[in-house]
Amino acid sequence: MASYLYLLPHLRNILIDAHQDQSNNDERVLRHYRLPKEILEKMSLTLDGYQLIEQLSLIQENAEQLDIVSETNEEKTTFKVKIEDVSLFSLSKIYIFTMRVSPVYLRNGLKWRSNDQDWWHGLIYDNGDNKDNKDKEDESHQQQVAQQMQIQTWLRFTKLARILYQSFPEQVFENKIAHLTLKHGQEIEQFGKGYAFSPIIEYLIGLFFNKEDFNEIKKKLNETQTDRMYVNVAYGLAGIAPEMKIAKERYERLFSLALYVDEGTDSWKKMNGYVYDYKFTQNLMKQDMITRWKGLSTYSGYTIYSNVHFGSSWFFNNVIAPQHVPYIYGHMLVVGLFYQASLRYFAKKVSIATKKLTTQNYEESQKEFRKLREEFIIFTNDYWFRDITDQIQGIEIFEKQTKSLRLNEEYALIKDEMERADEYIDALRKEHTDQTTKRISIIAGILGFAGLWATTLAVPTDKEWFNSIMLVDLSIIISSLAVISSMVYYLFNRKN
Repeated sequence: MASYLYLLPHLRNILIDAHQDQSNNDERVLRHYRLPKEILEKMSLTLDGYQLIEQLSLIQENAEQLDIVSETNEEKTTFKVKIEDVSLFSLSKIYIFTMRVSPVYLRNGLKWRSNDQDWWHGLIYDNGDNKDNKDKEDESHQQQVAQQMQIQTWLRFTKLARILYQSFPEQVFENKIAHLTLKHGQEIEQFGKGYAFSPIIEYLIGLFFNKEDFNEIKKKLNETQTDRMYVNVAYGLAGIAPEMKIAKERYERLFSLALYVDEGTDSWKKMNGYVYDYKFTQNLMKQDMITRWKGLSTYSGYTIYSNVHFGSSWFFNNVIAPQHVPYIYGHMLVVGLFYQASLRYFAKKVSIATKKLTTQNYEESQKEFRKLREEFIIFTNDYWFRDITDQIQGIEIFEKQTKSLRLNEEYALIKDEMERADEYIDALRKEHTDQTTKRISIIAGILGFAGLWATTLAVPTDKEWFNSIMLVDLSIIISSLAVISSMVYYLFNRKN
C-alpha cells in the first residue's frame, strides 16, 4: 500500500500489483508473487564457519608491505539471519527475484532504536522485561546477540551472501566465497566453493514454478549477466547521531564500506581505514550520495550494484529503515532493475536479429525485426518513465537509481542500434527492390520485343487485317502490363 500511494496515479496499476491475484495473468502489470509466511517460518539461512570478530586492529607485516586491517581473537560460530520475504516480480518475459533478511536476535526490550544515551544497557544487563519468561536470555546469550548485531558482522554477511557464482579463482583464496546453508524442513541446500550457480537461489526460485516450467527457466540462470545480487540495504545504528568531528569521520567511513559493499577487513591503514584511496572515495561518494538529510547523519547512496541507507535515531530505525527502504524505495529499485533487464533483453535480441538479416531469408528476418521494433516501441510508450512519483525525495532517489544503473545510456544505445538496423534494412530493401525491378523490366522488354517481332510476321491483307490488328494490340497490352507491374512493385516496396 505504501508504494502504491507513493507512485503517480496513472502508473499505480502498471507498476504495482495491488490485488496480487495469483490467477490473474495480465502481462501488462508488474506482477508480484511472494512465498507464504508458513513457508518462510520453516526456513533458516546461516553463514557457517563465520569468523566472529571481537576486535579489529591495524597491523604492519613488514616495512615493504602495506598495512591492512586484520581479524584478531577470532571464534568459529554460525551466523543466522531471519528470512522476512522471498518475492518474484514478472513483466513481459522479465523476472526479478528478491529476498529480504533481518537479524534473528532482535530484542524488543532494547533501546537501540531510540535516541537515548543508555541504549546499550540492555546488551549487558538484564532489564527485567522478561523475568517471568522461562526462556529468558542469559548473559552469554546477550553477549552473542550484541556480537551478531555488530555492523562489521552485517557488512561481511551482505558482502558474502550476495554471491551467485564464482567469477575468478582468487575469490576462494581471498575468502570471498562463503559457505551458506538454507534449511527448509528436511531439505538443506548449500552454497560453497566450486558451485556453478548458487543452489540456494536456484531452490528458492524453483518454489514459484512447477517442475516442467522451472526446467526451462533453470537453463537461463547461467545466463545471468552479473555474478552477484543487487544490494538494497538499510543499516540503523544504535544511539544518538555522532556530534564530534572524529565520530563523524568514523561514521562516514562506515558508510563508505556499506555503500561499496566492503567490510572492515578490506581496509588499509595508509588510506585512513578506507578500502580505496581516501580522496578517490570522498569524490566518488559525492557523486553517489544524496545529502539532503546529512545534517541528521542520515546518508543514502546509489551505485551500479547497491542502494544503501545509513542512519541513526528513533525515526530512521523505526520508520525509514523498516518501512520506507523495503516497501517504497525498494519497489522503485525493482522498477529500475526491470528497466535494466528489459534493455539488456532488447540489446541481445537486436544483435541476433541483425545477424539474421545477413544470413537468413530476407523476408522472414525482416518480419522478425519488425516485431522486435514493435516490442521496443510498446516498452517505451507503456513502461519507460523518467519520473514515477511526484514526491521530491522520491524524484531525487529514482533519478540516482536510474543514473547509477546507467539506464539512459543503455536506452540511447538500444535506440541507436534499432535505427542503424532500420537503415540496414532500408538498404537491403532498396537493393532487393532494384534487383526485382530490373528483372521485371528485362522481362517486359523481352515480351515487348516478342510482340513487335510477332507483328512483323503479320502481313496485312484483306483476309488477315483483323488478326494483324489484334496481334499488335496484344503485344502492346503485354508490354504495358509488364511495365505497370514493375512500377507498382517498385512504389509499394519504396513505401514500406
